[in-house]
Amino acid sequence: MKIFISGDGESGTYLAKLLSSENQDIILMGNNDEHLNNLDARYNILTTSGNPLSVKDLKKAGVADSDLFIAVNKRTPLNITACQLAKLCGARSTVARIDEEELMRSPSREFLETSGIGTMVFPELLAAHEVLVSLRNNWTKNRFELHGGLLTVVAVRLKGNSPLVGLTLRDLANTERTFHVAAIKRGWDLIIPRGSDTLLEGDTIYLVATPENLNTLPALCGTVQKRIRRVMIAGGDKFARIVAARLMKDYDVVIIEPDRELCRKITEILPDVTVVNASFRNLDVLREEDLPSMDAFLAFSGSDETNIVSCMIAREFGVGTVIAEIEDTQYIAEGESLNIDKVINKKLVTSSHIMRLILNNDVEAPRLMSLESAGVMEIVVREGAKVAGERVRDVHISRHLTIAGVIRGSKGYLVDGDTILMPGDHVVAVCRNGHFKEVDRLFGKSPFQKK
Repeated sequence: MKIFISGDGESGTYLAKLLSSENQDIILMGNNDEHLNNLDARYNILTTSGNPLSVKDLKKAGVADSDLFIAVNKRTPLNITACQLAKLCGARSTVARIDEEELMRSPSREFLETSGIGTMVFPELLAAHEVLVSLRNNWTKNRFELHGGLLTVVAVRLKGNSPLVGLTLRDLANTERTFHVAAIKRGWDLIIPRGSDTLLEGDTIYLVATPENLNTLPALCGTVQKRIRRVMIAGGDKFARIVAARLMKDYDVVIIEPDRELCRKITEILPDVTVVNASFRNLDVLREEDLPSMDAFLAFSGSDETNIVSCMIAREFGVGTVIAEIEDTQYIAEGESLNIDKVINKKLVTSSHIMRLILNNDVEAPRLMSLESAGVMEIVVREGAKVAGERVRDVHISRHLTIAGVIRGSKGYLVDGDTILMPGDHVVAVCRNGHFKEVDRLFGKSPFQKK
């Protein structure tokens, strides 16, 4: 697949690196020559300096025969116009990053769709959804359903009181199987486990389970679902306001924001939210606003370091659930090691969403795990595929891939070595980024195979 990315900032660069690891034909257009030259030398990315509003520059860079044009520049008008021009030049499909929620609503959405904008992505809105899911399922670090909920993947940090700690996967195979351990996150490393791997306290484990067994998982992992009523948010930027607007319907929300004018603005647009003009580093203020009685604390200050420190303070005050926005990916593992319940990274969330958009019809809903390490995907077993009619134990599977579940008809099942994969089955697999060719080898079509 030939993918043309306009915008060499953090989002465009991150997305280009991620997609290039899957051996796609990536063209990255920007205006930072030094940065582009560095990427060209280090990665399998074709870079070009140019103006996305110039038809001449777009055509010269090869937009006419691109399968997908993605505009992730900082300015929304630039992204919209660039997509319209790319479509006119021959790009098959377009994606525009936007920063105004109004554009997602009618009639703006319909107008843009008819003028060459195939899909719009709003990072703050996507990330806000992640926050809401986390609060509603706060015993997990992440949760997503596959095939309408017939199988669910949850990421859970193992507590010291978990009966799973110290067991190998081979030990678990000898017990009643109510879940499948698909991956283990340990510090910076993501492990696709085998029978000899041992579960340790502090591991984040990715479990696949059927609906009837989901309720058994919190106790097995040493955690509980906490009831949340009161939420404090540190910071009042656009992302914080979007989150607060969605939380205030079901929760009592307090925003701490040091900018007086911004506080006035928040009060006007979010009348049901309590707004406090103060520094979220002021411990006296946090005590006065009754931080110890809060059920959840969300750190969206705009500074990764401040967000991490704020969450640690909230933990010291006894807050049960803490969520931090961390935009620098190198700090994500650090944040998770400090027992932050959920790390929000808009680049990861947006890239995950865009990756879903470019998949063919045989693979659904890949999701990125922390540190962009792996994808969870749903793959249809085709007639003639290497795995069709084979027992899982008889299929040579590399350490970069695991088959965790199968959906047959209207029911989901966990997979073991004796499971036979049949044509038409929907297989749930976890694969490291950069190794989707393994999916291609086994199933005959990978998420990024050219159509």
